[in-house]
Amino acid sequence: MKSSTLTSLCALMFCTSCLTSEEPPLVEYRFTAEQLAWQPYRTGDVLRFGNDHNNRIRTYKIPEIVDVMEEMSTGSVYIPLPVRRQTAVLVQRIAVRMQRTDSVTSRIPLLNLQLSYNPDRKAPSLIFSELSWEGFYKATLPIDSVNGGKPINQRYYQGVSLLPTLTVGPTTYQQVLVAENSYPQLTLPGVRLVSRLYYARQRGVVGFVEGGTLWYKLP
Repeated sequence: MKSSTLTSLCALMFCTSCLTSEEPPLVEYRFTAEQLAWQPYRTGDVLRFGNDHNNRIRTYKIPEIVDVMEEMSTGSVYIPLPVRRQTAVLVQRIAVRMQRTDSVTSRIPLLNLQLSYNPDRKAPSLIFSELSWEGFYKATLPIDSVNGGKPINQRYYQGVSLLPTLTVGPTTYQQVLVAENSYPQLTLPGVRLVSRLYYARQRGVVGFVEGGTLWYKLP
């Protein structure tokens, strides 16, 4: 009887030590080079846009970029006793904020990218790829679709199309996503509506249409 009790006690202590042992580091999922090609901004960047109808210039700056690894649950794993243990991975998130500098404005989101854990894919996939602008609520960019040479699904990427090349102002760009404003009713009071954004790979926003006027990125 004592032998049986001692054996059970040792087994319990062994299982408990397994549970309380140091956890291995979480697996990290980071953006691929192809995904990062769509995020060209750096803190301190100054963006200048010229008016297509006159010599007016509008300037913006990038005061803040958040680049962090965030924990994401991958589901539950059941092990003896019984005990349920949550497993997780670390996924990368990048948030770019901008601020207009030729007038008094607050910082607003420009680009929000976040990865999603998917064990069935060899490469991490984007769960968020949102583009915003002053007077433009948001559009979802089909970055993974374009990188993979797949057609753009309008059900998920409403109002977004791809142009192989586009000349805006004096510059010609490659792989330009054109985003139409699908939420004009969400434009803040006092802010002029931006009906279209042009977003180029490795260049970011290269132009926008505000009140029927094209503003294009200056070199």
